Amino acid sequence: MFTQYTPKDAIPHVLYAKNEEGVDWYEFSRSLDKKTPKILIDKEGYVCCMGLDAEGFPFPDNLSLVQVKKLPTGESALWKYESGKFIAYEKTQKYKDAVTKSEYRLKMESAKSIIDSLRIEKEYSELSEEKAEQLKQAARDYISAKTSLESLSDTSK
Repeated sequence: MFTQYTPKDAIPHVLYAKNEEGVDWYEFSRSLDKKTPKILIDKEGYVCCMGLDAEGFPFPDNLSLVQVKKLPTGESALWKYESGKFIAYEKTQKYKDAVTKSEYRLKMESAKSIIDSLRIEKEYSELSEEKAEQLKQAARDYISAKTSLESLSDTSK
């Protein structure tokens, strides 16, 4: 499983992940061939992403990469990977809530990145009206996503 970390020589606003052996995600994903099918799964086995090129996969925080012989086919776009087999499933409310929470977290991260970069710029120069409005909008987006995430978390307890 890959988990987020911050290396000593981290580039600001870049996310890093490493596996249990300490191997960095970016180095690992580049080392894999582009012919073998791969999937990213969460700890419960739900498939989050699948394809041939792991470099194009989303950030793998708390996900594991598995190389498989063949990707599933069929009408279902929702898969679980158990004991080396793909199982089609229907979206449960728990799954829908997890996806929604993930979307809110991504919105918060995106807004925070904008806020951080504009705050740094503001320290060294006056912000233009356009950038000041971007900062205000990012703050509103962050608060909105955080509030929505908190209310969703409260209802799922």
